[in-house]
Amino acid sequence: MIRMKVTGISKTILGLEAVSAELGRRFQKGLHKAGQYVKTESGKIVPYRTGALYKSRSNRNIGGQGWKAEQVVSYGNDEVDYAIYQHEREDYYHTPPRTHHYLSKVIARQNKIREIVVKEMNKPV
Repeated sequence: MIRMKVTGISKTILGLEAVSAELGRRFQKGLHKAGQYVKTESGKIVPYRTGALYKSRSNRNIGGQGWKAEQVVSYGNDEVDYAIYQHEREDYYHTPPRTHHYLSKVIARQNKIREIVVKEMNKPV
């Protein structure tokens, strides 16, 4: 029989928790930056007649902090309640490059969105 003793395990666990917390903060920041990208890029193609729809854009965290963060980019508010119609209706005419499905077309760029989050998480401490 071999008897082994491991010391410093509590310090190791604390260190791992600190690393996890820092990565969670970076994840949240990366999600925010990815949301800003979606907001900016969709703003280039959102229908624009009066500017109200464009100005109603928002990028916000609806989840918790760190790993629990959930980022949402949306259009519309109480004054701009027609955002869903502008997004979904394919029979509405928009002067190019303005178009319907303005959020979906940007969100389809999954590789770019992932790249933004991963880049933030990979920054040196």
